[in-house]
Amino acid sequence: MIEKTKFNENSIDEKRKFLLELLEVLKNYDNEVEKDFYLKEISKKLNIREDSVYEAFNRIRFKKTF
Repeated sequence: MIEKTKFNENSIDEKRKFLLELLEVLKNYDNEVEKDFYLKEISKKLNIREDSVYEAFNRIRFKKTF
C-alpha cells in the first residue's frame, strides 16, 4: 500500500492522513509480530520517528483521536 500510494512526502498533512489510513488497516491484524514489523516499515518509509508511529497506533487502537 505504501509503495502504490502517491502522496506529497513534504506535506505533513498528507503524511498524517496517509499514516492514519495505514494504521486503521494495521489495527485489524491479529499477529503481533506482523504489526511490529509493519509499524517499523511505516516509520522508515514515511520518515517518521518509530516511537511517534507506535504512539499514533496505540491512539487508534484504543479509539483515542489526535
